[in-house]
Amino acid sequence: MIKWSGILAAWILAGQALAQGHQLSGDQVVVNSRRHWQNWVYAPGTLEFTAEGGVRAHQLRKNINATADIVDYLRLYTPNTLAKKEPEELTLLDAVQAGSNRQGVPLALDGDPATYWEPSPPSEGVDLATQWWFVVDLGRFVFAKKIVLKFVDEELGDPFLLFDVLVSDGTKPARVVGATTPEYKTVMRLLQPNKSQRLFEVDLQGENPEVQSEGLRLVQVVVNGSDFGRGREVTQGVYAVLAAGEQGAVEYYKRLADGREIQVDLDIYRDLPAERQGSIHYFRRERPRLAELEVWTEGDEILSGTLARRGTASAPLQTLSLGGFIDGDLESFSRPFVGVVSLGAENDREIFFDLGSFFWIDSQRLAYGPFHATFGDYNLEFSDGARAADGTL
Repeated sequence: MIKWSGILAAWILAGQALAQGHQLSGDQVVVNSRRHWQNWVYAPGTLEFTAEGGVRAHQLRKNINATADIVDYLRLYTPNTLAKKEPEELTLLDAVQAGSNRQGVPLALDGDPATYWEPSPPSEGVDLATQWWFVVDLGRFVFAKKIVLKFVDEELGDPFLLFDVLVSDGTKPARVVGATTPEYKTVMRLLQPNKSQRLFEVDLQGENPEVQSEGLRLVQVVVNGSDFGRGREVTQGVYAVLAAGEQGAVEYYKRLADGREIQVDLDIYRDLPAERQGSIHYFRRERPRLAELEVWTEGDEILSGTLARRGTASAPLQTLSLGGFIDGDLESFSRPFVGVVSLGAENDREIFFDLGSFFWIDSQRLAYGPFHATFGDYNLEFSDGARAADGTL
């Protein structure tokens, strides 16, 4: 009976050790599993645990594609339009609006060149640009250096014949009272029909020379033109084996006395004498397919994760929330200096951020909303958390 009690006691102690983030083994304290590490206290988002029980610092990257982590940011600061969903319910589709084939847009954001967004066949008599478009919300405001569009390889489809790329910082136009949609700026407009170019890079570094980037949150692609049933000319043999949905137009030509040819209807062609029947041209239908949309930025942004890391954002003389400073939304804001009228005290207008962990910082950017006052003059100070002799940072 005593022996069994001893075994039971050992199991209880072992269970308590596991819950505390370690395991007792003889004269050793062992930490060697994901379950152990997850019971330690650390700033969320700063560590990664391997399946083998290892632990490493979360990597902060330079030159990132901001479409790769859209869902992470939507879950971190969920827009009001998605407030009815729990963060874990959000998917990449929640970041997309589209006039055609909305379900397919995430395939142009998945990093796979073999998947793509292809607009659905348009309605006749309706402007193509009002149907073939989509918008991607990056989940936060970024300083973008370039936008890249990659179309599928030739055997898979065609590039867009004519299209525009527009961007928005997410704010509504000031000149339109009661506006409900963001204001967009055109950063690329293709004016010549395109049949062959499958890679487009939109350089944004000249848009704002001071920061060598363009501040944006939304990217819109609008297709303005298509060759529809005349995507690419093929031989009669190739045309015959195409699927019915890929068989495009067939053009018939009448041969003139001087050797030139003019296009005619099939009925007219059939009635022509053999010597006047000219060439016949066969076409595959256009297959407009965008494989990837990429938005390249300076790198991972640190400040937005402050509160999730259990850091703080505060202004000494205010109790108002400062979350609007770091949520990636230019339309949300905080007023940290409401009621502060003294210009004499050094710290009257101080904003303090504890990032929640230690970081090496490459650069700093400020973005002001279009309707908000700016900091006319300010000092930016950093600390590694070390204390001076008087206890201050």
